[in-house]
Formats: sequence, C-alpha cells, structure tokens
Amino acid sequence: ASIQVFQKLLDLLVESGDVAAARSELNHLIALHGRQPDCSLTEAELYRLEGRSQEALKSIEQYLEDGGKSLRALMIRGLLRLELDDAEQALKDFEEVTQRDPTYESAHFKLAETYRRLGRLELARRHQAEYERIQGIRFEAEELKKLQRSRLPNLQDGPNPHSEN
Repeated sequence: ASIQVFQKLLDLLVESGDVAAARSELNHLIALHGRQPDCSLTEAELYRLEGRSQEALKSIEQYLEDGGKSLRALMIRGLLRLELDDAEQALKDFEEVTQRDPTYESAHFKLAETYRRLGRLELARRHQAEYERIQGIRFEAEELKKLQRSRLPNLQDGPNPHSEN
C-alpha cells in the first residue's frame, strides 16, 4: 500500500480513538517504508490519546525540528502545552495557527479558552466571537450546499421518460 493510503488509514484510526490499531499500522508503515516525516506527528497524537503528554510533546517537537509545518502539529502542541499547564506557550501556538490561517475555527476556540484561563477576558471574548462567526459561516455554507444538491436533478435515475425531449 502507498504511504498516502497508510496515512489516511492512520488519520481515521486516530480520529476514531483506536490507539492499538493505529499504533500497529504506524509500525507497519515504518517497517515497509521507513520513518516518514508525518510519523512523529501521528506518534504524538497516539501518545496524547494515551495520556502521555510529555512523550507526545517530544514527538511534536521532533516533527517541527524535521521541518514539519502542519497547522495541525501546532494545534496539537498548543493542546499539549495547555494540558501541561503552560498556557502562555500554548497561546503562542494557537496565535501562530490563526495568523497563518485566520479561519482555523478550533484555534480561535482554544484561544478563547486559554485567555479565559489567564483572566484576559477581553481577548477571550474577541476569539469566542471570531469562533462563532466562522462557525456561522461554515454552517451557512453547508446549508447552501444541501440546498444546491436538493435542486440538482438526480442523474442516477437517467432521463425523465415524461419529458418532451
């Protein structure tokens, strides 16, 4: 199987919380294709799911040192720093994510949470409002997609035998 297929499978397993299967597939990927750049990121996610925050942080740091630029990695590092009671450093990660992608919804949510934790309520309110604004736009876009799909003819049914064409 290709590396991309393995990575998709790993993402699904991590997302579903199946740590044992994900770790098994990660080991299989490494055995077949060697250690890939995203392996440290996946490993960090697995450690985090297992409650091993320090090891997860080391894996994320390794991924970033190896040149990884994923916003997901910065989010995970921010979450880990938050879990390890390093809110100031977590803020830096979440802020970098929103600077690189101002529409990254969960980064605004975590910024609001972290600023609240630090007693910086005005900044917390600002990021909470931005999170809600982005969430509203995403919801509207999904509703428009549903409406558009419902108005398209069902192409699987073939031509309409009652039409005059």
